[in-house]
Amino acid sequence: ELIVIAATNRPEILDSALLRPGRFD
Repeated sequence: ELIVIAATNRPEILDSALLRPGRFD
């Protein structure tokens, strides 16, 4: 949930999350 909010403000965080599988899991 926090990742989604952070990703909305910083696309870079979303990219990092995609590169590290398990964050969304």
